[in-house]
Formats: sequence, C-alpha cells, structure tokens
Amino acid sequence: MLPLPKSLFASIEKSNLFTFLTGEYQFVLAGYPTWKAYVSYRNSNLWVESFFRIDVGKKNIFFTNPKPNIKDELNDHSLLNQLVKSDIEIERQKIAAFFSTIPADIVQAVSQYPDSHWEFIESIILLGPDFLSLINTNPVYAYIVVNSKRINPSIRLLNPTLVLKNMIMTKQKEVLGLCGFP
Repeated sequence: MLPLPKSLFASIEKSNLFTFLTGEYQFVLAGYPTWKAYVSYRNSNLWVESFFRIDVGKKNIFFTNPKPNIKDELNDHSLLNQLVKSDIEIERQKIAAFFSTIPADIVQAVSQYPDSHWEFIESIILLGPDFLSLINTNPVYAYIVVNSKRINPSIRLLNPTLVLKNMIMTKQKEVLGLCGFP
C-alpha cells in the first residue's frame, strides 16, 4: 500500500479518515461531516472519489452492490468479509468508529430506509437541517428526491445541491411526474 496523497487528504482531520485494504483495493472513508470516500488499486496512487452502500442501523459497509431482493447474500458483500486483516477486531473497531462520526439524530432518521443511506447523509450535509426535517416529516417524498436519478435515469444531477434544493421547493406532484409516476 502506498502512502495516501497529501493533495487529497491533507485537509481532512486524520482522526476522521478510515483506511481499509482488500486483496485488490484500498479504500479511504472520511466520516461525517466530511463524508467522502476514495478507492484505489492497492499499488496505485490514482484515487477515484466514490460512494459506498452502507447500512447505518447495522453499521455495515458493503464492498459491492448485491443483487436486488437477495437479503441473505448481503453479508457476503460486507466490506468486513473482504478485508485483508491481521486482526479482525481492529477492523471492526475502525468500522464502528466511522459510524460513530454520524450524529445520532441523522442515524435515527436515515435508519428508517432500506437503502441509500450514504446518499441521504450526503444530502443532509449538502442541504442542512431543512432536508433532515423533510426526512422526518415526509419520508416517502425525501426518498423519492434522493433516489430520483435512480428512479428516472434521464434526470442528470450536474449540480446536486441546486437540483436537490429545487426539488424540495417544487410541488410533490411535479417531482413525481419527473420520476415517471402518474
């Protein structure tokens, strides 16, 4: 594993960086409120910003996207099961420490959803307490807003903050129409 490039990680507090190694890859996750993830091949210094599928309730990070509707196989895709580790307990503690950076009210709000936890937390960081309030008052609408691109791939998020703000301010009926609902 090569040292982390200062150009990417210098501005992030070291206590908020969590590094994991698999046979092929190295991952760096920056906890809340930075909320970034980077992946690189183990012996490369070329890093790509990414996002992970996470479950904040179960405190699990998934390495790959499992096939839909196959709950039994989720544990096979857990990052913990893919890690090159000398001490599994240290890796568990790093994963727990990553999740402990997320405020309890956000964990509670996001846990009600079956997926998209990474995206919800990212949206809360981008939009602030207004989006957290939307999650708590209208969870179905918040889910549609966060997953609008997945629901209708023709929706392009060139400026995610602006698009999310506009979607929150737009009438629900219009947003549902954009996503292909009657």
